[in-house]
Amino acid sequence: MTLEGYFARFGEWTTVDNPKEGPRFRESVAKGAFSKTIAEGRGRIKLQLAHGQDPQVGDNPIGKLSELREDSHGGFYRADLFRLPELIEDGLRAQQFGASFRFSTVREDYTARPPRSDYNVERIPERVLREVRLFEISATSWPAYAGTSAVVRSEGDVIVMR
Repeated sequence: MTLEGYFARFGEWTTVDNPKEGPRFRESVAKGAFSKTIAEGRGRIKLQLAHGQDPQVGDNPIGKLSELREDSHGGFYRADLFRLPELIEDGLRAQQFGASFRFSTVREDYTARPPRSDYNVERIPERVLREVRLFEISATSWPAYAGTSAVVRSEGDVIVMR
């Protein structure tokens, strides 16, 4: 089986509300944010399930990335999957997973008091990721960005996960 999709979509806003990352804020990824890390990090960036927190799989990779790139829509990945527990395989086929990524910020634009907008009516702080160091791409049941995807290809069938 092959898993592919977008782990991030450029220009899509999400609300980050995680105490580990500080006060609530809005976040978006800019085009070009992954280009340097992809060029430098091939082979070191892993594909995991639930950011390595799945009790069945742990922090083991679930596949080998065969393609990793940016295009006009976002960060794209493709991987040959290893054998997975049946429950996980069934979940992928039943469209229960999206995608996410683990990273550290290299460069960002941060606005503490942004103007009111359609995507930020509450005017909570905003950050736009301009450059990141990518560590891992993850199939996850709780993606931070709604526009991410995980597509399973098997025996000619295509199933789109959102």
